[in-house]
Amino acid sequence: MEEEFKKFIENISLSAKQREDAMTKYVGVCKSLNKEFYDFEYSDSIKFLFGSYKKKTTISSTGKDVDVIFKIPKETFDKYQEQENGPSNLLTKIKNTLKDTYSTTDKIKNWTKVVLVDFSTFKVEILPAFERDDKKFVIPNTGDGEDWIVFDPRSEITSFENSNKKTKGLTRNLIKIIKKWNLETSNSDLTSYFLDNYIIDFLDDYSFTNYPKLILD
Repeated sequence: MEEEFKKFIENISLSAKQREDAMTKYVGVCKSLNKEFYDFEYSDSIKFLFGSYKKKTTISSTGKDVDVIFKIPKETFDKYQEQENGPSNLLTKIKNTLKDTYSTTDKIKNWTKVVLVDFSTFKVEILPAFERDDKKFVIPNTGDGEDWIVFDPRSEITSFENSNKKTKGLTRNLIKIIKKWNLETSNSDLTSYFLDNYIIDFLDDYSFTNYPKLILD
């Protein structure tokens, strides 16, 4: 059965072509924002990937998305932090800047903390953020009022990478399998964040024997 599971995991994983398509989308979005917020040529240093795409646990199905932080300059952060509705105003500025570039894209909208750019093949979720000296980010939050919160995606990525290394890749594979099950299960509403952390905790002291037993457990 192990070979069948390996083939299944391969079939639900993103292909090289899909990853290239995703990169074209999120780099294009970041380049558009770079022109508006910086006076120098685009470089990868102004973005930070996180979430499923960064951890390579995105599966090949509908609803694929890429989470990317766009690092805003300090003067931009200071400007919006001083405004009464700064978080909403910043998200609106991001949205309007992208609308000037992607006028034919189906949807570009504000969504709590991010601006969602809904391409036909991938959704790019842009999270504007100011990077502090401690490498944590300050991000806008419009979900419950207007405020700024601290976000530490690097700790989440490190936790995943440590688990995946310890389990020799099993953490990533199991997340993909359960994501596929979750997608096909109408009465399940597990979020990726909860699912990832649950599996990391589950595998912490688990002795892997074979995939059928693992899935059953």
